[in-house]
Amino acid sequence: MQHLIHEDSNTTYRTRRSGGWFSPGRIIVLLTGVVLTMMGIAAIFNAGVDSDLTTPLVDVMTVQHSAAIGILEIIAGLFMVLGAASEYTRGTAAGIGLVAVVAGVIGMASSLELQRQIGFDGSTARFFVLWGTVALVGGLLPALYTERTDVEAVGPTGDSEIVERERSRYVA
Repeated sequence: MQHLIHEDSNTTYRTRRSGGWFSPGRIIVLLTGVVLTMMGIAAIFNAGVDSDLTTPLVDVMTVQHSAAIGILEIIAGLFMVLGAASEYTRGTAAGIGLVAVVAGVIGMASSLELQRQIGFDGSTARFFVLWGTVALVGGLLPALYTERTDVEAVGPTGDSEIVERERSRYVA
């Protein structure tokens, strides 16, 4: 963005403002979403979708999965990747993480029969609590917005020189 702030017969002064976000939370959310999506794909590949989605249970990185759990992980992972795409959609990961933590806690408290009917076990429930907590923290970490303002002096021959530079940082 460029603004004309002063002009006299010899020199024109212009300001240029630029800025951008840095968010460690978005990086955490992106990585969690990618890993979750890959685990879901591996679960579907190993368990298959040709019959009941809740059986068989397969082991993916020491966590028991059914095809149904794999589908849920793919959906949640893709939403987290999309949520990491912009600072304004990062809260999506916090919401998904909260739902995952609640589902994991309920899963840990459920009976073995209910776990078998849904297609998971205790390791799946603990994994949901783990990745849900990571997503929740990543979605709630503050971001840093940095803005730079340059004042440029342009002489009558077109040569320019930056005469003032200012940086501002904001936590959001």
